Amino acid sequence: MRNEELGISARPPLTESNWGVVSQFSSGQEGLLPVGDRWTGDGTYTSASTQDEPIYKLGVRYQINDSKMIYGLFSQGYRVGGSNSPRSFNTGRVPELYGPDYLDNYEVGLKSTWMDDRLTLNASAFYMVWKDYLQGADFGDDGEWWLQGTINAGTAETLGVEVQLRFQATERLMLAANIFSADAQFADDFCNNHVDGVKVPCETLPNGNIDPDDIDIRFGQDMPNSYDQKYFLSAYYQIPDVLGANL
Repeated sequence: MRNEELGISARPPLTESNWGVVSQFSSGQEGLLPVGDRWTGDGTYTSASTQDEPIYKLGVRYQINDSKMIYGLFSQGYRVGGSNSPRSFNTGRVPELYGPDYLDNYEVGLKSTWMDDRLTLNASAFYMVWKDYLQGADFGDDGEWWLQGTINAGTAETLGVEVQLRFQATERLMLAANIFSADAQFADDFCNNHVDGVKVPCETLPNGNIDPDDIDIRFGQDMPNSYDQKYFLSAYYQIPDVLGANL
């Protein structure tokens, strides 16, 4: 049976977000992390930020029939900025304040059931673009191992697909699978160069090219905490009448 339908959905822009974090490092032992406050020490501190930025969401769907639907989606998001601790800022390696990062997400997909609803197949392809990506920065041999900050690290992109399958093989046996594959990489070279907390350009060679030794994040470098592939398989079998109930 055909039940074609075209739908469009939109979300009004969101304009404000509040964020706060409290970090605490304390120790009474000599040589370990000192106790301090946000402004004068490097132990306990609080940071807060309010971001006023519109973000949008727009979706289009086409209902092919009662069991199959294709869709397209554009959505935006962001993470608010904040402030680095004075100890980090005083190294000159990070700014006193860092801005938000922004995400544009493009997605197309299929949601469907087949074989009299015994088989469920959902699939999507997505492309995400991060701008001013928020990246943690540490100081290695330049400072204490625990001293860290946050920077805006340029542009990053993710291209991927995800497939979900669920099959009711018999009355009691159900099989399921989830497959995820993505390529998440930085889209430009980035040099974490700051002078008195102010971002300065990358150092260059006599021929005008960027000095490779000055690059902290390279074009094509994998984004942190990103998976290339993830897989999930499961089988569920219902055993009837076990101690008076299904198992």
